Amino acid sequence: MDVDADPDGFATLREARDAALAGVETVAEAEPAFEPAPASPEPVEADPDPEIAAFYDTIGDHFRALDALLLPGHKGPLTPMEQVAVGNHGRALLADSSLERVDFADGAERWFAEILAASIPRSDPLLETAAAAFGWIERRNDYTLSAEALAIVERIGAKRFARMLDDPKHRLHHAWLELHRRDGQPELFWNPKGPRREVLSLIRSRFPMLESSLQPRRVADADDPSSRAIGIPVWVILLALVTGLRIFFSGTDDRQPPPPPPLHVPGPAAEAPTTAPTPDVVVRSDIDRYVSGLTHAPDVLIRDITEWELMVMRYYAPFDPAQCVDSGVFRHDPKLSMIWDQKRRELVGRLISSAQDESLRPPSSRFVIRGEMVAAVRQSSGMNRADFNRSFDKEAPIVDQCKVMIALRETALARPKQGNKLLRQLQLSMFGE
Repeated sequence: MDVDADPDGFATLREARDAALAGVETVAEAEPAFEPAPASPEPVEADPDPEIAAFYDTIGDHFRALDALLLPGHKGPLTPMEQVAVGNHGRALLADSSLERVDFADGAERWFAEILAASIPRSDPLLETAAAAFGWIERRNDYTLSAEALAIVERIGAKRFARMLDDPKHRLHHAWLELHRRDGQPELFWNPKGPRREVLSLIRSRFPMLESSLQPRRVADADDPSSRAIGIPVWVILLALVTGLRIFFSGTDDRQPPPPPPLHVPGPAAEAPTTAPTPDVVVRSDIDRYVSGLTHAPDVLIRDITEWELMVMRYYAPFDPAQCVDSGVFRHDPKLSMIWDQKRRELVGRLISSAQDESLRPPSSRFVIRGEMVAAVRQSSGMNRADFNRSFDKEAPIVDQCKVMIALRETALARPKQGNKLLRQLQLSMFGE
């Protein structure tokens, strides 16, 4: 539109435009095109139940402790104290009632199977307990069982087989020992190859993981078809051959043996001795050897024996206090690992080497705790005076007896000046009358 040609029309048009724009702004201010959605309130976290929080903290502590003991970077076997710690943490986890919940048990089973299988042989003390908790042995033919759980079941079978052959009464025990014999150790007189080959066949067909624990030279000797099969050393065969030849060629000798010396018989006036001559005193039984060894062993050996017994007692205390009380270095316990039993045999061997050929009185079945140590033992046991005094009675609760036996050894080890004599009396009292 030309403004100069029609100024009135232009003014009218402009007024209309201004009115239209004013209406749009009024509507926009009055009714916005959209309203923003109200912000949702921040979720308010409920205060956690203190009992539940404490439960998960405890479970987490056991999980972290077990993980640190088994993984990562550990190459050597567990020390005795680590074995006790692994057993305690593992049993605490497996005994928890949360495993009865399906959602929790499934994840726990996977975690246990993975960490135990990855840390063999360090996880050996816990394998049987975990397998019993999750039923792995009963489900070993189930195709849904994980590869880690199957590896654990195979390891348990191998360990049980090894414990069976460790029994001196087993017919393959000597063959088992020969396959483990190191260079320099004496060879058995009768050592046939057949039983050794039978042991190797069983291991290779059922428990191949055990072959790595055998001595390679002994395995090679058993596999060698050209080596001697009867297991008698060559020098024995040669000696028997030479002896046989000498007997054969001496058969034509006409010489008579010399006459026997005259026998002197006392006359009727001779008086028989009233007492028989005293023979040389010898140690006649294992008990005599143990008593003599405990009498003459150095204090350091008595303390080593006590530390071993204390380790075993602490292991059994949480779940088998009766076995805790009965534990001792002179008792073979098939439940203990081969490492612990090997240490036990070493200690007994050192003790026997301290024995002397002498006549000893039977030791007393009692031992004396001096007054200054009584309070320390009771404090270590955590028992009140009445329960502590009653715990030395055989009719006392077995749990209290276990606590006192542990506390007694701990206190004596911590106070060698007074404790060494007590520890020796404690060991001798087991053979007392």
